[in-house]
Amino acid sequence: MTMSALLIAAMVLADTTGVPCSNLAASDPVVHALNQIELAGTDLQTLSSDVIYRKDDALLGSREIRTGTLLFERIAGTPRLAVDFKSRVVNNRRRTEAKRIVYADGWLVESDESTRQFIKRQLSPANEARNPMRLGGPFPMPLGQKRDDVTKRFEVTQIAEFSDPDILNLAGATCELIGLHLIPLDNVPEADQWRSIDIWYDTSTWIPVGVVAIELNGDTRRIRLLRSRVNPTFEDTQRSALSIVEPTDAGWSIDVRPLPPSPPESPSESPDS
Repeated sequence: MTMSALLIAAMVLADTTGVPCSNLAASDPVVHALNQIELAGTDLQTLSSDVIYRKDDALLGSREIRTGTLLFERIAGTPRLAVDFKSRVVNNRRRTEAKRIVYADGWLVESDESTRQFIKRQLSPANEARNPMRLGGPFPMPLGQKRDDVTKRFEVTQIAEFSDPDILNLAGATCELIGLHLIPLDNVPEADQWRSIDIWYDTSTWIPVGVVAIELNGDTRRIRLLRSRVNPTFEDTQRSALSIVEPTDAGWSIDVRPLPPSPPESPSESPDS
């Protein structure tokens, strides 16, 4: 599975004051967390965050890390997501490498400045575009996901102990984290791709801060969000990062792939035939 497929696949914060960490024990922590996550998405319009993305290839034993910024915008219910990477580390070797991945209005764009290649693929009509950060989606950093939608597709349990070193580092910097371990149920599409998805939330804001997603082939993808800002006003450069317009300057290779036209409907049979 390509990185762009992950980075297409439910978002944030109704109550930016959150709840006190001590209140978690007042009820079943999983039910409480799912309720708070659903509540948290009501007022979200924009989100910006620094992002660290890491892929561990189970077969090759290689590791790739990319760092950059994440931007999310919801206009009239239509989700728009950009991940603007600025550096890449492969097997401990870092280099500047600008690559932008955008999901907007049903289109997926991959724009690679180093190769001057721009690929734009239509995944769905604009009126059917889904939230790229929904649970089980290609960029699973969900905020605002409805509790019933989660429990219909996943078995959800609380993570009792944090063993991942990245998450342990996060735990020392926040009020308190809660981790949810999700296993897709047998009859859902996510079961064909994911073995498990672990998500950690800061309980003072209910913004996700870390994800560890394991595919069926053993590949592991880790996402960390740092210094998140809820409902900021985007600057011009940030709005440019969210654009899916093809570049007009010379030297770019541009590949645009719209959806194929729908087949014509078969004429209905006459009642007398």
